[in-house]
Amino acid sequence: MKFAIYGFYFDREFSFDGIKFTPVEELSYQERKKIASDRNRHNLTGYIETQVSDSELFIFSMQAVLTFVQQQDVIIVSINETKLSSFYKYDFERTTHGAASYALYPDLLEEIVQKLYLKLIDNTDPCNQKDGDNVFGKEHNCEFSSLVYKITEPFHMRKPFIEMVFFLYFSGLEAFCKQYLKSYEASLYSEQAPDAIGNTLEKLGIPYINIYKNNGNYNFINENISEDQFLILSITTYSNLRNSLFHSNKFVADTQISAKKISKKEYPMKEVQITEYDGYLFRLCNAVVLKYIGITNTNLDCSKWHTRFPLIK
Repeated sequence: MKFAIYGFYFDREFSFDGIKFTPVEELSYQERKKIASDRNRHNLTGYIETQVSDSELFIFSMQAVLTFVQQQDVIIVSINETKLSSFYKYDFERTTHGAASYALYPDLLEEIVQKLYLKLIDNTDPCNQKDGDNVFGKEHNCEFSSLVYKITEPFHMRKPFIEMVFFLYFSGLEAFCKQYLKSYEASLYSEQAPDAIGNTLEKLGIPYINIYKNNGNYNFINENISEDQFLILSITTYSNLRNSLFHSNKFVADTQISAKKISKKEYPMKEVQITEYDGYLFRLCNAVVLKYIGITNTNLDCSKWHTRFPLIK
C-alpha cells in the first residue's frame, strides 16, 4: 500500500521494519523545509510504502509519530482511497506551540520515527499493553500510547484551548508515570501525582523537584536555583494548576516556592498562572517520551525541558 504525507519535513529516503519513506523529488533543501512548515496548508512532502492489515490504525499511529517529530499537524492519506493532490487544505492555521521540530537532524528524525512507531505498536511493552477499548474503538488503552496521542492531539485542534491542552498533557503524563512504576518500580508507586511523576523522572534521568521527597534529584540540578526555576522544576506547580483547573475552573493556583518550610506545617506560597507553565509541561512530556523510547542521538538533550531552549542542540 502507498500513502501520501502532507506537512512533514524529511530530505532523504529511509526505511525500517518494511516501511519505506520517500520524499517528493525535485525540491531543494530550502523549498522542502518551507513547504513542510507552511502554516496555512498541508503540502505534499513525501510517500510511505508498506503492507499493513489495518490501514486506519496505521495512519492513526504514524500520523501521531510524524506530528510528534514535526511538532506540527501532519496528515497521512491512503493514495488508493483519495485523489492525490499537491496539498491538503484545512481551514485553520497549523500551530507549532512554540516548539522546535526534531526533523532538523536527519539521523535524529529517523531514530525517533522508528523507535516511537515501533513502541506504539508493541503490545508486549509493560506500558503499552492492550487493556480494553479506548481510542476510536480500537483496543489501545495503554498509557504510553495515550501520552503520545494526548501531547500530539492539540496540534490537530482548530483552536487548542489552554485548559484542554494542559489537562491532556498532565493527565497523560500522570497516567503513564503510574503505569511505568507499576511495571518497573512497584516499590516506588504512589497514587499522589507529584510522587508518581517525580519517581518516574528520577528513573528516566530527567531533572525535577518534588518538595515532599528530598527536593527531587539534586544530582541533576543546583540547590541554589532561582525562585522562577524552582517553580518550573517543581512537579507540585503543575499538579496544583491541574487541581485548580479541574476542581475550580481557575487558571491560577497557589503553589510552594521553596522546599524550606516557614513553619512546621507551611511552605512559602505564590500564585502562578497556567499560561506561564503549559509550555514547560509540554516539553517535559516530550522529554519523557524520548527518554522512554531510548533515543541515543547526541543532538538531543532532554535535561533542558525546564529552560526556554529546545531539546535539540
